[in-house]
Amino acid sequence: HETEKTQWDHPAMIQLMQDLAELNNIKYAAYRTAMKLRAIHKKTQLYLVEIPILTATLDEEDVPDGYTEKALSIPEASKIITALFINQNGDRQDFIDIPMASDLTLNLMLNIYDPGRTGYIQALSLKIGISLLCAAKLQDKYRYLFRQMCNSRAVLDRKRLTLFLQECLQIPKYIYESTIFSGTSVEPAVKNCFETVSFTYTLEVELQKFKSFMEWMVAEPQTIVWLPTLHRLAVSETVKHEAKCNICKMYPIVGFRYRCLKCFNFDLCQGCFWAGRVSKGHKIGHPTQEYCLAPSQKEDIKDFAKVMRNKVSKKK
Repeated sequence: HETEKTQWDHPAMIQLMQDLAELNNIKYAAYRTAMKLRAIHKKTQLYLVEIPILTATLDEEDVPDGYTEKALSIPEASKIITALFINQNGDRQDFIDIPMASDLTLNLMLNIYDPGRTGYIQALSLKIGISLLCAAKLQDKYRYLFRQMCNSRAVLDRKRLTLFLQECLQIPKYIYESTIFSGTSVEPAVKNCFETVSFTYTLEVELQKFKSFMEWMVAEPQTIVWLPTLHRLAVSETVKHEAKCNICKMYPIVGFRYRCLKCFNFDLCQGCFWAGRVSKGHKIGHPTQEYCLAPSQKEDIKDFAKVMRNKVSKKK
């Protein structure tokens, strides 16, 4: 460089990280983390990338599908990421800003998985990082991730589950949000997984092995709860609810809507709920129902019944 100074971050990445600091006033860690990751989603354009394109691109670059201990040099990782966005763009003009998306995604992956700048990144880390932040449905991500982590018998053992969770947690760690999800170790989560579901070593129950992993992930273990929250956030962004926020009076409520199950006919918008705002009767500790989509009439009736049960139990 002319200045003889090493610039490790793209100027747009520096600005993005500064912008993320403004989200620290969100009271709840899962929502705060999801909001930060959604901003990263959009800036890197990873939310446009699909898993079949990721798999095909990696295959073209001699990175096999499945578990691998291959290390990639930075030029190799850069080539893969650029090819990924080119392949995703296809024949569509200006669908993706390929130079910017490639630069920022490479910058992001290095910041997460090679913060000391050793000059190498594990291919497995790249797979996990990109697939967690890509456009796929949650179940498709879990299916892909299981395939990358399981052994030749299609079994995910403790060692690889530990590695998987550690790799996942590097993402919230990068945005200073990892402590709430794992403390100092992922071992409690690993122990919980193997106590909750059964992992057997026979080829005859291959489907059950993946199914067990899926059931555990769908139950949203604390270590990974930010990921399904990110997916609900993305779904809810433009949703309009026929309800008024009882705190700030927003109507219609846009985004997440929260209904108190203790107060009668009491709704909050995501801004008020995330900030922990209360009213004369409504308190932070009250049970609430989150909606990322507009509720059906059946759900409304079900929630009304919950409120009435709360009212009755309070009078006893």
